[in-house]
Amino acid sequence: MKIIIGKIKRVIKKIFRNYFLRKEINSYRENLEPGEKFKVIFGGHWSNHQGWLILTKDYQDITKPLLFPNESVDVIFTEHVLEHISFIDCISFMRESKRILKSGGVFRVVSPMLEKLLSISLSLEDNKDMLYIQNQLLNFYQKENEILKKLNLNELYKYWKTFFFNNLFKEYGHQFIWSADLMVNVLRSLGYNDVQVCEVGDGSNKDYCIERRCRGLYMGNNWKEDRSLGFVYDVESMVVEAIK
Repeated sequence: MKIIIGKIKRVIKKIFRNYFLRKEINSYRENLEPGEKFKVIFGGHWSNHQGWLILTKDYQDITKPLLFPNESVDVIFTEHVLEHISFIDCISFMRESKRILKSGGVFRVVSPMLEKLLSISLSLEDNKDMLYIQNQLLNFYQKENEILKKLNLNELYKYWKTFFFNNLFKEYGHQFIWSADLMVNVLRSLGYNDVQVCEVGDGSNKDYCIERRCRGLYMGNNWKEDRSLGFVYDVESMVVEAIK
């Protein structure tokens, strides 16, 4: 009986979720200006960019079929999302994204990539690097840092790389860290065209480059303030962009 009740609850939850998702999609579509692109952010976003349909996993679970008609979307964007799902689920999401993209549509992924992570070099003489270590590592490892101090081991700063990689996998629920090379080749095999690797802030259309510019330095959620810093600082992320 409990199993049956559980199944019924899941079915009801799915029905309600799909109802509200369709309502959200239709509302967004109805408010588009003539000629305006249909732009979707999957997995939520750190800031509320106007003109985008922003869907958290409560609306659209990207490990499941996407609730969009074929060839109905112009731009798909994700930022630090795909590393939170398995490799197999990510392949499924890429296939589904290609299905719902219009011809010429853009698939843009921002995520930590192995090439960038393995080449990371933070300098204890650089103010930005020190601020990154403080914001991204010391906040998670305060007790560990105190122990290092008591052992006269120059606190966490000297061993930042060890704590950086532990933090990458331990604190954020990551499941699979991609390499840009692997992602590019997978997308090509799935039939995407013009697949390229970009740096943060660059891409085929600047209007689609809405990712953080200063990851780990600016900790707020106002994208205008993030841009106002006037520089790009991201020691984790690379961008892969593909055209259908």
